[in-house]
Amino acid sequence: MLAYSWEFLRFKCYQTLNGMSKVVFAIDWRYSADDGLGNTAVLYGTQEVPVDGIVEFVEFADLTPEIIAGWIEGALGMDGITALQAILSDAINLQINPPVLSLDAPWAS
Repeated sequence: MLAYSWEFLRFKCYQTLNGMSKVVFAIDWRYSADDGLGNTAVLYGTQEVPVDGIVEFVEFADLTPEIIAGWIEGALGMDGITALQAILSDAINLQINPPVLSLDAPWAS
């Protein structure tokens, strides 16, 4: 079973927008998978955050990883998350079962 985790690297913000300050409009993220046996895979991306018609503004200092993950997962939807997890799972499976081997000559041992 793979464990997936988010890490949020940078936030692109408008200094001010409609009377609000430090308004996040894009997030650079890293999404990782770990099988617990030493095999890991990582994807990087940037997710834009809609800023038109903000209903519930969260001050930048009050943002948490859970809030940001909710924004990213909401934007990607279940199909997007499932696609990312499939890519990560495939990458780990290739580490476990590589399609190509690099071997020394049999007489070299």
